[in-house]
Formats: sequence, structure tokens, C-alpha cells
Amino acid sequence: MPRTVFNRLYRAIEGEGLFVRRKDALSRGGIHPLLRMVAAIRMLAYGAAADSLDEYLSMSEDSVLQSLKSFCSTVIQKFGIEYLREPNEAVLRRILEINAARGFPGCAGSIDCQHWQWKNCPIAWAGKFKGKERNPTIVLEAICDGELWIWHAFFGSPGSLNDINVLDRSPTMERIIAGEFPPSIPYTLNKKQRTMPYYLADGIYPSWEIFRKTIKDNTAKKEEAFAKAQEAIRKDIERAFGVLVARFHILQNPSRLWKRSDVSNVMVACIILHNMIVESRRDDYQSAMASLQHFGEARAMFAAVQSFTMVSSRHSRITSKVDHFSLKRDFIEHIWNAHGSV
Repeated sequence: MPRTVFNRLYRAIEGEGLFVRRKDALSRGGIHPLLRMVAAIRMLAYGAAADSLDEYLSMSEDSVLQSLKSFCSTVIQKFGIEYLREPNEAVLRRILEINAARGFPGCAGSIDCQHWQWKNCPIAWAGKFKGKERNPTIVLEAICDGELWIWHAFFGSPGSLNDINVLDRSPTMERIIAGEFPPSIPYTLNKKQRTMPYYLADGIYPSWEIFRKTIKDNTAKKEEAFAKAQEAIRKDIERAFGVLVARFHILQNPSRLWKRSDVSNVMVACIILHNMIVESRRDDYQSAMASLQHFGEARAMFAAVQSFTMVSSRHSRITSKVDHFSLKRDFIEHIWNAHGSV
């Protein structure tokens, strides 16, 4: 974690919740807020047990756990609006421009799911949270861009659900069907104008217009070229999951927290910290990817209430298999014309 991010976190949480230095009955100073923050970050970064920090920080197990929970909830409260925001039209245009330069015009990011094992899941819930992993897990659905910024994070679904079941519960999918997101941004694909952005996904996702999947068992050279290009760009979300777990080893180990809300807060806080690090690293290198501040501050987007007929019509369009395969044919030709001979 860069020092600038660490200092910004400390300035924000100092004086909040447990991060206040209090005196005991003998007027001796208690645990310093900086020490509490270091304990919480060490637990997130190294996945260490709470009692293992006693020798290093002279804090009891209960104090470390309380610091972790308070740190995560405070980070969500202070930075959640900024770093878990929905991309506005200007930011979305920037993402589309970057992906168009990579060979995928109209691509708004990559979507996928990942499981986090819940060791202390209540026995009564074990069957509900146990899926193909054979252990209770909680599912994270995420969407990221090429810089690994996570724009959408939906965490909390039981591990017995697969990616399609989680998609049915996704708040972003509800907003897409309601017409609230994403905005219509025109782009050209194979000499045709389209307005619906899409996400790169793996084979389990449905054949809808908003998903662009690879082609299995491809035999033609055009299909093979498209499959290679799609799988290469879709690796953004796999890289994002890998970087997230590598930065916060607490996500690599089974969660030892008891409450589902605490587990969720840890995951969300790690995603916020991840986005903060991505933002700080973005400012450290020169590339064609301009800083977000050049496009104004991102904000949540709202649309007028639509009638049932309009929502139903949009749902039919988004889930249309005809449009999905039409888009796939255009993409095969686009990739072949651009990179087929390389």
C-alpha cells in the first residue's frame, strides 16, 4: 500500500469509532488509533489470526478484532461513495475508448464471480452456503475495467448459487433492465452503429446482448481469432481477483468471522482499498489512460420511472438471443478484419 493511501486512511478514520485514544481510570493513555489501524491492515494484508498480533503490537485478540471490524465499517462509510461508485457517462465513454483501442468497441468491462470460504458458517446455514467447493462459501460478483478498477461488487450470495443465479440477484442487472444503466453510447462495430454497451463473460453466462462470450470448439480461423481476442481481454477480471487476493491475504484464507455482515464488510473494505491503490498507481505512470479527474467527478446516475411496457421491452431486448448472435457475427468479422492476418 502506498504511503499516500495509508496517510489518507489514517486522516479519515482518526477520531471515528474506536480510533480515539481514551484514558483509563489511572489516566494512562489507551491504544493509539495508529496502532489499531496497523493491526487491522496487518490482518487484511497478511491474513494473520487476531491473537498472533499480540507479541508484535501488544494488543489482545479482542482489541484486534474490534479494530478490524471498526476499520472496515469506517472505510466503507468514508470512502464507499467514492470508490464503489457507478461510472457516469464520461467515465464510461473513457472505458469504451480504451477497450475500443484494444479491439473491443462498446466493451464496458469484464464480469465474473469468485467464492470466499466461510469457515465459521453456522451449521444451520451450511447446506445453503455449500456448493461445488464442498465448503460453505460466499459469492462475489464483480465487474472491472482494463486498469483492474472494480466498478461493481455484489457480495453476499450463498455459495450454492452459480454465476447465473447470482446474476438474477445482481442490483446492476436490475438497473440495466430498468433502463437506469448504462447510458446509450453509440459505437461502430463492423460498419454498424450500436448503442448498448456489453460485458465480456465466460461460457456459463446466458446468451444475451449485453454479454459477449467466447466460442467453444471453434473450427474456423475467424472464430479462433475471435476466441483468442475475447479470452485475452476477459482476463482483466481474473487478474483483478488475483491482485485483490494477493494484496489482501485474508481473502485467500477461510474467513474466521462469525457474522455474515462482518464477512461482507471485510470484502467490501478490501475492494475499496484495492481501488484506492489502483488510483494511486495510475497517477504514477504515463499512458494513454487519462486520469478520472479530467472527466469530472463520477456520480450515481438515475433515470425517470418507466412503465411496465418499457421495462418489459428493454428486458426482451437485453435478453434477446437473436441480437446476441448478430453481435457475435459482427464481432467475428471485426476481429478478423483487424487482426486476422497478424
